[in-house]
Amino acid sequence: MKYTIVCTTIFVPKFLESYCKNIEKYGHKDNVKFYIIPDKKTPPEAAGEADIYRSRGFNINYVELSAQKKYLDRFPILKGKIPYNSDNRRNIGFLMAYEDGANVLISIDDDNYVLEDHDFILAHSVCGKEDSFDVIESSSGWFNTCELLEVNPSINIFPRGFPYRIRRGSPGPEISSKKENAKIGINLGLWTKDPDIDAISRNFMDFQISAWKNKSLVFGKNTWIAVNTQNTSLVRELIPAFYYVRMGFDIGGTKIDRFGDIMAGYFCQKIAKSLGYSIRVGSPICEHKRTPHNLFDDLYHEWAGIVLLEDVTLWLEQIELEGETVKDIYRSLAQKLNEQADRFDGYLWNDQSRDFIREISSCMITWIEAIDIIDSGTDRQNG
Repeated sequence: MKYTIVCTTIFVPKFLESYCKNIEKYGHKDNVKFYIIPDKKTPPEAAGEADIYRSRGFNINYVELSAQKKYLDRFPILKGKIPYNSDNRRNIGFLMAYEDGANVLISIDDDNYVLEDHDFILAHSVCGKEDSFDVIESSSGWFNTCELLEVNPSINIFPRGFPYRIRRGSPGPEISSKKENAKIGINLGLWTKDPDIDAISRNFMDFQISAWKNKSLVFGKNTWIAVNTQNTSLVRELIPAFYYVRMGFDIGGTKIDRFGDIMAGYFCQKIAKSLGYSIRVGSPICEHKRTPHNLFDDLYHEWAGIVLLEDVTLWLEQIELEGETVKDIYRSLAQKLNEQADRFDGYLWNDQSRDFIREISSCMITWIEAIDIIDSGTDRQNG
């Protein structure tokens, strides 16, 4: 099995120490490749940090800006679609992992540190595995993954991107479990210390995650979760459906950001469900040492995403897709999203937000065209 870890960073990649130590400890060194994607803000000494672990025999690919440009030149259709100074650069690593033949893609954030007593790769190796699991369904159609964490003090929190319409109401949804065969397409690892929640919650609540409840869950086709890219893996077949959505558009007096991974997670989750894959949440656990943020600035950038996702996720739950292959189904999703843009109505739905949805659709189609180039080898044939 080939496991490829992709991470963007604008810092010196100190996280490499914990991952490399863990990978070596549990005997995965020969099966793991890293793609570290720096940006214009990344300090020059970041490359030296990667060199340290490469010299110790780890397969570390630190993709300098010049190498990123050269790689993207092979995909003229992507010109201007993957901007600098953006977490959207992660798409470069995703394409490289796919072209490399990764069996499992693992996306991490540079402020997540793997715990010493958790076999990181073994936990993510569940991707692609088919077995009998206790499969969970929720009466609301949604599950709050933060329920698998011990919160100190004990309060109810929800992951970033979890719809507010589902958060309301008490008691919560009824949860049922049934033993059945399931094939895992996406595995979402959780975190201790600082959870991935939205800026609304962060601005009025002070807490930390003291522990994981030592429970991993597999979800059925009718139950949704919020998926990010902090500590998330997916099986190779789903990589073409994991375009990291471009942000940075003006909507309602704000500039949308910080939801590219969340939207990518929902779209990929829809494709996974369409193909009969299940989603697993739990291990491996990382410690989230969150980098400093201005929470009001975060809220400014998250506001439009929080609002628009209320309607986009409701639409996703209901839409039927066509196609047999992952690429065809993803194209179907992109086309239907474009058609839906004019039908979205309500608060913050205006020309700007509808254009944003159309742009997402266009980028999704372009992403599949880039995957087609890799699959056909067209760029190599042409020079």
